[in-house]
Amino acid sequence: MDQDVSTWHARIPTDIDRPEPVLWNLTARQLLVIAPAGLTVWGLFSLLMGHVPLWLLGAVAVVLLGLAWVLACGRKDGIGLDHMAWLIARWKVTPHHRHPELPNIDGSGVVNLDDRRAVVLECGSTPFHLSSGEEQDQILATFASFLDSLTAPVQILVQRRPMDLTPHLDRLRSGIPGLPAELRRAARAHAAFLDHLQDHHDLSSHRVLLVMTGTGTRHDDGGALLSRAEDAVSQLDALGVRARVLDGADAERLIHASLHPHGTATTEEDHR
Repeated sequence: MDQDVSTWHARIPTDIDRPEPVLWNLTARQLLVIAPAGLTVWGLFSLLMGHVPLWLLGAVAVVLLGLAWVLACGRKDGIGLDHMAWLIARWKVTPHHRHPELPNIDGSGVVNLDDRRAVVLECGSTPFHLSSGEEQDQILATFASFLDSLTAPVQILVQRRPMDLTPHLDRLRSGIPGLPAELRRAARAHAAFLDHLQDHHDLSSHRVLLVMTGTGTRHDDGGALLSRAEDAVSQLDALGVRARVLDGADAERLIHASLHPHGTATTEEDHR
């Protein structure tokens, strides 16, 4: 067997979330959107036939039915146009200002959410596409075993933040005078390159987070959840993914940055 090709294969439908069709390959939601337009057209023909030119009724019917069909069957970014129209309308009528408050976080990093608890793990990544077929099979099998071991809901988040190189550049330039002459030239050239990179490109960093949750009472210290989180760290380490459980201070900074994303830029220190 060719060890450079993975033996894992799966057939995935194009749209696994599409509801079952009810009539004429249309779902119940699509029929609810198209039916009112059809009834409106039928009512117009019943009331205005003989009083309005037929071509005008036909044009109105084509426009109404066409709009209903596009609204019911059209999609944008994986969302139905009717659902998107509803989201836009709800966005217009709801307040656009929020005053988020940080949840209660203890020193060990357990986030208290009334009757639930959560722990956040910061994870690295593994170069899956660089592995051989046999190694990919092992990684997938280990990850499947990890998923099977979960007994409560988890959430995998990939955060993207703008990257600020200013602190790194300041340290680099402050250390240049103490370097030998040849290294000084190389350091200045490197600093100029980083300046150009930051001024002419939108730099960003990515952070992968795993949020593990569990039930708990008000007096529960989250010890069982922390134990599960440490087990997850060990299982992810077997995948070649370095992970750590965020303590209280790190979890609070992370949640604060997530609630105020537009005013937060990551620096080199944030990735150490």
